[in-house]
Amino acid sequence: MIFDFGPTPYVQSPLESAPPVPGTSVLLAFGQSNMVDQSGDDGAVPWPANAQLLDPQTLTYAVAAAPVKWLESIPNISSNWQNGPGQLVKHFAIDWCAAHPNDTLIVVPAARGGTGFQGEWIADGNGRLYNEMIRLLDQVFADHPNADFLAMLAQHGEADGADGNRVYQWCATEMITKIRDRYNAPKLPVVWGEPGPVTQFGTTAGAGYDAVRAQIRALPTQLSYVATVREEDSTTFDALTALDGLHFNQASQKVLGDLHYAALTTAQGHTEANLPDVALIWQTVGEHGWLSYDIPAMDLEAGDTLVVLAAGHRSSGQPFIDAATLGGESAAVHLQELSVLARRIGLSVASVTLSAAPTGGTIPIALTWRSIPAGGGVSIWRVKGGTTLTPGSFGHDANLGPLAVDLTAGLPGMALTLAYAVDTAQNITFSGNGTFVVEGPCNTNAAYFTSRHSTHAGGTATLMLTPSATPDRVCGMVAVAVG
Repeated sequence: MIFDFGPTPYVQSPLESAPPVPGTSVLLAFGQSNMVDQSGDDGAVPWPANAQLLDPQTLTYAVAAAPVKWLESIPNISSNWQNGPGQLVKHFAIDWCAAHPNDTLIVVPAARGGTGFQGEWIADGNGRLYNEMIRLLDQVFADHPNADFLAMLAQHGEADGADGNRVYQWCATEMITKIRDRYNAPKLPVVWGEPGPVTQFGTTAGAGYDAVRAQIRALPTQLSYVATVREEDSTTFDALTALDGLHFNQASQKVLGDLHYAALTTAQGHTEANLPDVALIWQTVGEHGWLSYDIPAMDLEAGDTLVVLAAGHRSSGQPFIDAATLGGESAAVHLQELSVLARRIGLSVASVTLSAAPTGGTIPIALTWRSIPAGGGVSIWRVKGGTTLTPGSFGHDANLGPLAVDLTAGLPGMALTLAYAVDTAQNITFSGNGTFVVEGPCNTNAAYFTSRHSTHAGGTATLMLTPSATPDRVCGMVAVAVG
């Protein structure tokens, strides 16, 4: 199978043709400067003797030692390589090699400081560092076709704290899914670390970093075999200290490596049974276009329902969904509502219950709009089999002030909401019912969105979200009850 990653196609490594043989394991170390490590090497603590490092430049292997050579800044163009001791990875390797003294650990050092998903790591073929990481993995598995793909460690998020944070978790899930697909490793454990705690890392304070943290912590609700470092031991993680307000110091790097190793066991045991019955699995705010795109399959099974909530705006026309195809199956459109304020806003709900599980790691999404929105948001939720949507459980409201939706069916259960505001001068936040899953600014007319879920004990529920200011264009909310 050929995967097109831009000018040069990469050929899938034939892991499925040769079962893993105990003795050689591959560890992928992905991220930015806190994976590279800015704290300096502790020469008194050597790498374990049975750990090897791949050299990204020469594609050769050597007994692991500092400094580690990580990815170059501009693949295939620049010779500017970034070196760093990688204390996190080293201490993970110390823990793992102590438990497997007769095995060899091959570390693939795929990290580069100051890099984020929107620039270098996007897994859609345009992320040049992602492509480089794939090139390295292809080489390793060509050299060691019987090796076990042990895990992916990620220490990442700082560069996205101010750019692209509204789609961080979708970039992360896309990366995980494509790596698992490419190397026929559907149960590849992934351990994801987040920026340092605000109390110790002052540079990581602010709404953008908070949004990235929330989305990292949501990853185990979306994919099996994923664990997050902070959730493994929040007390220990929150006590880690900084070198300079952004980077972990040497002592914290060592502890971070131990936490990643502890979280590996959690990731290995995090099966599909651990996923919640209802979870947001995709959010787009125009990043992937309006008509068609692929999203990770998110451990979908036959009988699961995909629910689409959409809010779109434009100056004329009807910006709501007329039809939707999810995973090749036609969805039922339950709600199409248009409100005219200072701008038109269209609110839609559609859903499909899958007749079969997806055969690959991604599923295609195709949306037909009455009129293509100028801006808006689409959220897609997974509802596990046995949880239902019922007639009358869909609602909407559009207003320049507080938004209210009454849901009278499908309760007790959970309510899912998408709210959206457009103002030409300011971002509009929301307060009210539910816990936000992901929210942030869009890229059209200073728009702001929030996706939320809330639970109710029973009976009629009134959902209310209040904008932080009166928008000068449009404000709307769409909701659905599941139960």
